[in-house]
Amino acid sequence: MFHYPLLYPTRFVFTAHPTVKALWQQTIAGLCFVLLSAGASYGHGVVVHTEVQQAIQVEGVYDDGTPMAEAQVLVFSPGNPRTPWKTTTTDEQGKVSIVTDPEVLGRWSIQLRQAGHGATVYLDMEGDTVEVISRTESGWLKTTLIFALVLWSALATAGYFKRGRARHAHS
Repeated sequence: MFHYPLLYPTRFVFTAHPTVKALWQQTIAGLCFVLLSAGASYGHGVVVHTEVQQAIQVEGVYDDGTPMAEAQVLVFSPGNPRTPWKTTTTDEQGKVSIVTDPEVLGRWSIQLRQAGHGATVYLDMEGDTVEVISRTESGWLKTTLIFALVLWSALATAGYFKRGRARHAHS
């Protein structure tokens, strides 16, 4: 039953038909369901799980001090040195934090690669101790090797053509 005394000067009484009344009840129940379910779907809760682990901090920088930002990082476990155990990238400062499996002991290797440059760090893990075994820088080695191969190729090509002229001169 609805009364609208302010809107209508004469008294207006509205009596709902039983089917109309049921329709209103269903509409109100539906609105309540939508409002309650919308609140549940937009009100996300946050659950944070925290675990304290020992992490290995690795930082990659070029010779001029520029950080290796977004460099590829490959972590190899002692049991499988060919397939990466984990792959990730460095951050904008060239840093990455790696948590290895404490159950796997032995020599781990961590490679940083970016645009033909890279380095590998070997870590020996025994129990709670971690020892950095060696670090290799492949930038100068790769450059030297490429220069030597180009030089050898040029000398071999020059020798081949010089030998060909000598054969034509004698025949």
